[in-house]
Amino acid sequence: MEFYKIYRFTTKKHKAEVIPFSLIENIYKYLKNKGLSNFYGVFLSEELLSGVIVVYPEEKTVLALIQGTSEKGYKLEASSFIFHNIIKREFERGKEIFSFGSNPKDKKDLIFFKKKFGVRDYIYPVYIWYNPWYTEI
Repeated sequence: MEFYKIYRFTTKKHKAEVIPFSLIENIYKYLKNKGLSNFYGVFLSEELLSGVIVVYPEEKTVLALIQGTSEKGYKLEASSFIFHNIIKREFERGKEIFSFGSNPKDKKDLIFFKKKFGVRDYIYPVYIWYNPWYTEI
């Protein structure tokens, strides 16, 4: 639950949409049971400063799915620390690709953070189906 608290803090800080706790919990548990997910955390004593849920969509790929950092964690640069160590550990385990995930173009601070790690951005198509007959009641 502490992770969800700092996740909500982070999403609000970046003016992003908050994913409901039950959805995050169910995705993590389902994928964890199949060996397709992991949780990484940075702690100061017992306090969680930053946490990341990663998923393994392919054998050689790691995707940072959901991330959160507390206010204290931002001051101590826990996000940089955790991502550095996740990438290092996963590459030591044989992974070859680490994805920070996507973000809107207007989130310059997130793009800057990701580029500190030497990443390249990729443009790829997204396919969305819109139901023209759907109306909210």
